[in-house]
Amino acid sequence: MKAKLALIVLVAAVIGLGIALWLARKEAAAATIRATALARRNAELDYELKQAKARAQETHEAAASLDSQLGQAKTRALASETKTSELARTLGERDRREADLRFEAESLRQQLAASPASIEADSLRTRLAERAQQFVALLARALEEPASAGGAPPSAEAMPPSVLRVGPHDSFVITDYGADLGAHPGRILLIRRGTATLAQVKVSDASPRFSVAQVLPGTLKGQLQPGDLVVSTP
Repeated sequence: MKAKLALIVLVAAVIGLGIALWLARKEAAAATIRATALARRNAELDYELKQAKARAQETHEAAASLDSQLGQAKTRALASETKTSELARTLGERDRREADLRFEAESLRQQLAASPASIEADSLRTRLAERAQQFVALLARALEEPASAGGAPPSAEAMPPSVLRVGPHDSFVITDYGADLGAHPGRILLIRRGTATLAQVKVSDASPRFSVAQVLPGTLKGQLQPGDLVVSTP
């Protein structure tokens, strides 16, 4: 009887040990699965971190590039302001008035050409006639005054020809590249800023000191501004 009882206890112990071993293996397998999942998630997090670092580096480089472009834009703007200021000092009052009249007259001509039958056409023609009369009066006074009255014009060596006024929508420019320097209707000029060519223009009207030039379609590569250089083509 005792032997039978001992056998039962031994069998129960073996069964219990087997169950415990099975549970241990099951838990080990689950732990292995969890460890694999954690390792995979850790790899994904490492990849995402690297991607975030790469994006951060790209953002930093883009910000640096924008800062550089902003600095260059400020430099160009300052150079343009300096050029405009120099022009304002060197051009006499009469010359500035002539440039202004040519700018106003060309703007009125373009408005009139764009809407010749509009209700404002008569007003535009009247204003254009007034500018023509003012221009004639200005030239008459120039002939009566001594040659030095308007101040000596800057030499081509001291100050290269440049843009004085820019028409609406960059449609035309007023320049100090006049007939004295070789300007004549039909001549093609280049508008440059630094080494970049911004547009090609065609002279439509020229006086000794100034010219009106129309921007040729399809050649505009940037916004024009006073101070941009005018270069004649061969």
